[in-house]
Amino acid sequence: MGRERRGSLPRFRTSGLDAERLTDNEKKKRLYGLFYDICVDKQAVCQHYLQYSPDAFFPWLLENLHLYQFNTPQAKELHQSMKANSIRADMAMNVIQNNCDNLRAYLDSFLKMFQDDYPLACLGVKKEESNSKDAITATNSDAFFVYDESLL
Repeated sequence: MGRERRGSLPRFRTSGLDAERLTDNEKKKRLYGLFYDICVDKQAVCQHYLQYSPDAFFPWLLENLHLYQFNTPQAKELHQSMKANSIRADMAMNVIQNNCDNLRAYLDSFLKMFQDDYPLACLGVKKEESNSKDAITATNSDAFFVYDESLL
């Protein structure tokens, strides 16, 4: 009577976040955050995150901004904003994830201005949504990439 059961786990209070309301990307980011907190080799966790997480394309995009030509003042301002975010495996996980979140915010503007239809771009046909004839163009075919808007 008054005795505590041995071997029972203490009940933890949740922070009020319902796991069912989190997106898959948020769940994966939290899992990587947990790995970062408990693993000894934190750089290996960050490296894995940069290679296999939903944010894995951001390091490629940052390293290959030179493959794009930013032709309007608005596009040049976007370019500078994107370059201000660096992502490296020797950074802390929360810094990497924050920089990826910043880049995700810029990505929508980038995609709206980018002439991303390769065959049409080669023919000189431009998207109307760019608000400019040539807001962001690719300097070669390596700069064209396919993306899924549902992941943004």
